[in-house]
This record gives sequence, C-alpha cells and structure tokens, in this order.
Amino acid sequence: MVLMGWGGATTLVGVAGIFWFTGPILLLTAMIFEWIMGNFLSMMIMGMFAVYWLSFAILQTPSWMIAQSYSTTGSAAEGAASKAFNAAIALYLMDDA
Repeated sequence: MVLMGWGGATTLVGVAGIFWFTGPILLLTAMIFEWIMGNFLSMMIMGMFAVYWLSFAILQTPSWMIAQSYSTTGSAAEGAASKAFNAAIALYLMDDA
C-alpha cells in the first residue's frame, strides 16, 4: 500500500520498525521455542522468514542510505521514488516469493 502511495504515503520509513521488530523478533522467539520442542522443520522455516524480514529491514532503514545511492543529488526521498530503486526492491521481493 505504501509503494502504491495509498493515503498519501511516499516512503516506507514510517513502517520500518515493523521490519525490525514485529517480524524478526517474534519469529526468532518462536524459532527458539520450536527448537526447544524439537520441531526442526518449523524452526528452520521461522528462521528463514526472520532472516528475510531482517534483510528487508536493512533495505528500508534510512541510516543505511541505500535509497540515497539511487539519487543523483543524494536525496533519500528522490532515491526512494526513483525507478531504479523500486525496480531493485521489486526484484528482491520477487526473488523471495
């Protein structure tokens, strides 16, 4: 919804905390409990999803300046709105599907 600009949203910075805390922390906690119970398949699946959310969080965190690298002026907003940055995010998301 944010990438489509619904409600006037322009960047994912406002929801970056979800990518760091809601997904990975809950999944890592559940993964540890699954490991303790001996459910190794579900443990591995939860671990892989936790790594996915952590890697996606890095892509969306402003302090890593990934979006800025796609801008000729060094503006994070311009870089995040660029076609190249959004194409890279789309390829990342398609790779994980």
